[in-house]
Amino acid sequence: SCTIVTPDLEEAAALLGSDPLHAGSRTDVAAELGQRHGCAVLLDAGQWAGQRVAVLWHRGEAVHFAQEPVNGTSRHGTGCILSAAVCALLARGATLVEACARGLAFAHDAQARGAVVDGSPPERLAAIENASYDSRGLNGVRRAHRG
Repeated sequence: SCTIVTPDLEEAAALLGSDPLHAGSRTDVAAELGQRHGCAVLLDAGQWAGQRVAVLWHRGEAVHFAQEPVNGTSRHGTGCILSAAVCALLARGATLVEACARGLAFAHDAQARGAVVDGSPPERLAAIENASYDSRGLNGVRRAHRG
């Protein structure tokens, strides 16, 4: 059993065994993954209406995060940065929503810098903990309840 998975749409397709967007909305994809595997899902749902969108699904509730896309840089490695940041924040006692919001902000900042994180491990952890979804590019957080 897992606590959280952090797939992008391509990885979600592999986990579901089908093209996930044919099944429904991005929230539906995250919900299906979470229900099937018994865990929280932070789905990197790609670009939508000019913003980068992520969906956190856990126990019937969805939280949507929107960020300004970082143009002209590779996203290679940002999924690993995101999952590591979320795990570090959860280990430090953050709530699931807070860990995902700060992890997304940290990965966004890393991508803007070319996915390079400088400094010693304690400095990196401080940067993760100080990432703020208000000032680091997360424009909106919207909750949606699913029955």
